Amino acid sequence: MQCFVRVRPTADACGIVGVSGRTVTLSNEGDCACAFTFDRVFGPCSTQEEVFAAVAPLLLRALGGHNTTVFAYGQTASGKTHTMLGPDGTLTLSPARMGVIPRAARLLFSAIDAETATATGRVQFQVRATFLEVYNGSVFDLLSRREARTQLRVCDAIDAVGGIEVLGATERVVETTAQVLDVLALGAKQRATASTDLNLHSSRSHAIFTLHVEKRVPAPRDGRTRCFVSKVNLVDLAGSEDVRRSGAAGVAFAEAVQINVDLLALHRVLDAVSAGAAFAPYRDSALTRLLRDSLGGTAQAVFFAHVSPAPADAVETASTLRRAAQAKSVRNDSAAVHSRDETPAEADPATVAGDYADPVTGWDRRTCYLETSTNGRIFARVAGDLRRPALLLVHGSGPENSSIWWNELTTQLLESAGRDSKPPFCIVQIDCPGYGRSQGDRQTVRSYAAALFTECLSALGHSQAYLLMGSSQGCASAFDAARERGPALCRFLAGMDPVVHEPLRFTSLRQPTLLVYDTEDAGHPVSVGRVLRRVLPGCHYYEYARSKDPFWCGSNLCRALLDLFSKHDTKPFASGEEATTAPKVVTGGRVLAWMAPYGREWERNDGWPPVEEAAEEQQARCEQEAAKRARCGADLFADDDEREEESESDEARVARLSAEVAQTACDVCGREADPASRVRLSPCRHLLCAYCCCWSLGVNRNHCPVARCPLECVVSVEGHVPKLPRAPAGESRFVLEFGNTASRVDDAGRHAVTAFVACAGSCLIRWVAFDINPSYPKSAVRVQSHPFELSRTMADAFPCDMLVEWRADLHWPQLRIGYTIQHAVPSFRRRLLVRVMPDTRRATRQAPVRYLWSDRDLGQPTVSWVALPV
Repeated sequence: MQCFVRVRPTADACGIVGVSGRTVTLSNEGDCACAFTFDRVFGPCSTQEEVFAAVAPLLLRALGGHNTTVFAYGQTASGKTHTMLGPDGTLTLSPARMGVIPRAARLLFSAIDAETATATGRVQFQVRATFLEVYNGSVFDLLSRREARTQLRVCDAIDAVGGIEVLGATERVVETTAQVLDVLALGAKQRATASTDLNLHSSRSHAIFTLHVEKRVPAPRDGRTRCFVSKVNLVDLAGSEDVRRSGAAGVAFAEAVQINVDLLALHRVLDAVSAGAAFAPYRDSALTRLLRDSLGGTAQAVFFAHVSPAPADAVETASTLRRAAQAKSVRNDSAAVHSRDETPAEADPATVAGDYADPVTGWDRRTCYLETSTNGRIFARVAGDLRRPALLLVHGSGPENSSIWWNELTTQLLESAGRDSKPPFCIVQIDCPGYGRSQGDRQTVRSYAAALFTECLSALGHSQAYLLMGSSQGCASAFDAARERGPALCRFLAGMDPVVHEPLRFTSLRQPTLLVYDTEDAGHPVSVGRVLRRVLPGCHYYEYARSKDPFWCGSNLCRALLDLFSKHDTKPFASGEEATTAPKVVTGGRVLAWMAPYGREWERNDGWPPVEEAAEEQQARCEQEAAKRARCGADLFADDDEREEESESDEARVARLSAEVAQTACDVCGREADPASRVRLSPCRHLLCAYCCCWSLGVNRNHCPVARCPLECVVSVEGHVPKLPRAPAGESRFVLEFGNTASRVDDAGRHAVTAFVACAGSCLIRWVAFDINPSYPKSAVRVQSHPFELSRTMADAFPCDMLVEWRADLHWPQLRIGYTIQHAVPSFRRRLLVRVMPDTRRATRQAPVRYLWSDRDLGQPTVSWVALPV
């Protein structure tokens, strides 16, 4: 068994844990320091990516028929759930925050996609998920309804894959990481948690999430199907707890006692197995019986210990390190992935574990490094064929600026070329030296812009760019480079809010130019742009005011560029220079790496509205496309699947289809749906008019607004994919998130509740007033800065109106959200689409627009939007 240790960050400057390579040193108040050596040690500054890179090779062995297990062990509040799920147990596809479990799912599905694509014969995989908890010594199914939950029976008979059979456990077939997250979210809602003095969200049970991987290959000679079955156990153990420090009482005290009893049984098994005893007491606890295969059995396992360096936790930290050292001595029958002396290579920051090829084949979005002679490797996000004319995009000089700033514009340009053929250009978004993932001096792009851009083009195999475009300082650098090198550097120039102190020096430029200025941006004075407009020949000039149209770029910039090309080039891109030499490019990641922010990169762009298909949804779409590819051909699992379509009788199927054909009313708004544009969702089969489909899917993150199920596809009644309507002319839109978190604080039923309001993209809020007593005047509590939250401890559900005041420069009417606090789940949130609609009849000061949240009945549709007349 391999053993890893992760040290939790602490605000205490006098930590008692030291890390040096693979050694952990523990010292406490003058006592002799104790040193422990492990296979890997992760310090307080370690990232989620680094942690997962260490366990990824082990998890991939599951595709070869090996059982694998990852244990998360340590005292309460030591960071186990952070490692396994994400910060505070948050389930996300964000690359910086994803935990081991969602990363493991994505890695497995990506490897399955790669193997099915390269296999010489027919091969299919099926992945099934189970989620169990051991609570108060008994095993429960976290995927069953809470009211129907009963204690499960653990059978001593060894099953086909060397594990213990749990009778009655629910198995869910999953094909994408998004579906795994849905399963995790369902189970996490039902897992026992409580608030203690040491941990606000303390786990009161041990959770075992298992992915059963089955591979089927038809034998070419006898026609039989060969099956390879394995499983991946991902175990989040409840933390050992000192009840004197945690303050546990009543039910929480009994839970803490049982947790410690279970962990004691685990210690006894480790004692016996590490000592090579003929008998190990697996039957002493339901936990050890479930994990029998991973404790000295056939599974390849990683024991991931978590420790706190705080002096107050010295006793628990020492105990955890001793148990981890003991676990290192456990020998399972299967060989370890890495030898004891081998250190796995660090993950390339240009890649993402479990990446996929671009689902739109012609776009081929990916990451790479451009090999330059002066500036070393320049990181770039690339789309399209490098042999085509190049559009080179340069970001601004903000500390978090990088190539990701251009992702939305790139997507719009690719959309303009269509999805059915390769675009007639390639788009290259570079991280300038010292920014994003490129090393070097940030002054380079200011002082040596021409040399930098020429080297980047040379690495691409080009001597000239079709378009050189920059933002802010990047635009000024692009103009300086074009002035120095002339038309040989680029055919077209474009820029947004360039920082130019001497605009008259650009009179020598001859390229057709596009300029965009925000008239309300004091840092980029529009007066400079108006001078440039007179100086530059063939200048296409645009101004907008952020207060009136905050998302002008998202609505107009792509079209403005295409207008520039078409006016000055009779056959856009046809006259552009194609690659003349072989590119000097080092391959990086694929489409997920292209989408994902890394490290200091920002995750939003103030120039564009929230993307209708956010990065997480695009990742989910990549996996859905891969799942469809994996299912092509004869289904080798057809005999095992209990699908509704197969179990449906002919009469019932005819009746259902007849009812669908006769239906004309939208299931959301109830109005008659236009036959030419109405759509039916799959697999739930609800009918939506095009208007409700457009707005509701964006608000509900590609889940059905009626049934809340994740969507496989959206098809029209006629069978083709509809083109959904965009926002009406002049209308802007963004998404608000509101809701609350809740956790039980005592046996009297009181809950600690935090209500919140937030913008899904850039923050447009000035302040929020939370009113828990709306019927009385002046009872609201105003929160003036982000995060806009209000915390209270109450015994019953209570109303909480939220009055939102927008930024002063927007001149929008206030929005009052009528809301009721939810106690039933640890986290409850809703998304509200805010449509900013021009209205010339508005008064100088309008009354607040009221939105009454009314979907407390979870069976009701969740289409939620509100209009702000401005």
